[in-house]
Amino acid sequence: MTKDLFRDPVRVAIFGTLAGILAILLTTRASQLPLVSDSTTYVAELSNTGGLTTGDLVKVSGVQVGEVTDLRVEGDHVEARFTVESDINLGENSSASVEVATVLGSVFLQIGSAGTRQLRPGARIPITRTTVPFTLIDTLQAAQTTVARTDLGQLRRSLERLDQALSGVSTEDVRAVLTGLTDVSEALASRDSELSALLSAAQTVADKLNSKSSGIAEVLDDASAILTVLDERRKIVIRILADTSQLAADLRILVRQNEGQLAPALADLTKVAGILEAKRSEIERSIQLLGQFTTNITSVSNSGPWLDLLLPTSVIPDNVIAQCGPSPEPECGE
Repeated sequence: MTKDLFRDPVRVAIFGTLAGILAILLTTRASQLPLVSDSTTYVAELSNTGGLTTGDLVKVSGVQVGEVTDLRVEGDHVEARFTVESDINLGENSSASVEVATVLGSVFLQIGSAGTRQLRPGARIPITRTTVPFTLIDTLQAAQTTVARTDLGQLRRSLERLDQALSGVSTEDVRAVLTGLTDVSEALASRDSELSALLSAAQTVADKLNSKSSGIAEVLDDASAILTVLDERRKIVIRILADTSQLAADLRILVRQNEGQLAPALADLTKVAGILEAKRSEIERSIQLLGQFTTNITSVSNSGPWLDLLLPTSVIPDNVIAQCGPSPEPECGE
């Protein structure tokens, strides 16, 4: 049976053709077989190809790790299927970008690995995490938009004024100005990190002020209220000073008009004060005795419209009573 099968030329031709096709497929697609392939396939969604073609290199951190195997349009974006060596682990948040390799325009697909967990085989990198280079068409479209918004009349007038301003300037002066601008640019470029730190610190201060804006607003409101009260008090003090000045002026006028009468009165008042000072001890003694007398009168008259008197067996003069006081000693008055 087997000998008859191989004796039939038609069957031999069919089996030979199938075997050849199978050998070709195994040769060209062996790398894509799960048990044979030493690479993993992923898909990146691009807004456009950016000049990328099938067979272009795929790099991770600048090292070639695979190639682009397929490009196809899917809706409003392009799907780029690419391979990466199996021993390269990409993170779940990896990004992709089409980068220019040479000045002649050749490009490659750059993969940036990110994420703590591994990107599963066959996974997609969404269009939100992919970028393509700025093409000539994009540049022309942006230039067209800018030119369309340009006021040509204003531009012409600006150029005319610039020509008038530079008409009397020598070439050496212009060269010196441009050299100075170049030096300033280089100085700014050399201080880029310091300027970035300064701007970052300024942003931090702005954020903190913004977070404390409500408290600052309250402080400013309170300060405004305090200033209002102080301004009112200032006005009151000004009015008091004005009234005091007016009172002093009125007193000066009064003294000037009545100086003849006030001088004798002040002299007599000085004499009275001297007499009172000389008689101070006697006055104090009189006030003390008057106080005791008042106490006694109050005691005998506070029961009604009469006097409560207890006559002693013998009459004691008032001066003795006043001398002995309310609690006299037995020998007082003797």
